[in-house]
Amino acid sequence: MRLAVKDGKPLSYVLSEYPAWELNYWKAWYSYEPTDGQRVERISAHLTALTANLHRSKGQKPMEPSGLMMPDLWLEKNKAVELEKETDIEMMIREFKAAGFAVNTRKPE
Repeated sequence: MRLAVKDGKPLSYVLSEYPAWELNYWKAWYSYEPTDGQRVERISAHLTALTANLHRSKGQKPMEPSGLMMPDLWLEKNKAVELEKETDIEMMIREFKAAGFAVNTRKPE
């Protein structure tokens, strides 16, 4: 759905115009990319914490932006399911290798 919204096209267009293998890569990309609502919430939390910290009393503990954000209840509910699934990165590496691409899986030092 996010890909359809990004393109400003109906879902039927996305499903007919994008090859199936490419949809998996978009899914992986969007799983790491925050939604617009999450971005706004993060920015608001940072600005609120900044303002609160400018006006805090001497000796008072600084406010953290993470303490001002709503908990992601959807994520918490599905966290156990996510741990059982193949990670998106693992899926991307497997798909790239299957397509014949050389994939460097060595982690940078």
